Amino acid sequence: MTALPNHTANQLQTINTTFNTLTEWAEATASLHENYTRLMACISQNKPEKKTRATSSGRLYIGQCPVDQIITLLKIMQEQMGRLVADMEQINYPAQPVRAENYKKLATHTRIINKLNQQAQTKLWLTTLLPA
Repeated sequence: MTALPNHTANQLQTINTTFNTLTEWAEATASLHENYTRLMACISQNKPEKKTRATSSGRLYIGQCPVDQIITLLKIMQEQMGRLVADMEQINYPAQPVRAENYKKLATHTRIINKLNQQAQTKLWLTTLLPA
């Protein structure tokens, strides 16, 4: 079996990395949308069966999750998606080839989105717990 020329192997590696970056971003943003929708539903429902309660200090909780923390996370999620859109709008595709730095930006956004998704999952889990 003949080995690929070095430049061909490098091109295949670049294509694979690009594909992985796009796939990971698509999965992360799909999860972000789902988590955002679920968090919004938690806030908008505010029904007794959702275990909404206020403490003596007036802080509102859903389960064991403070509502103000959910709202803050929702705002951060919106801001991050706004930054992503702003960064991606700077790319004049297909008139210009997408540069490696743009994939690096996309990978950075994906890492941030994954962290937001983890925070959202934690908050969603806390909303299911009985009030303390």
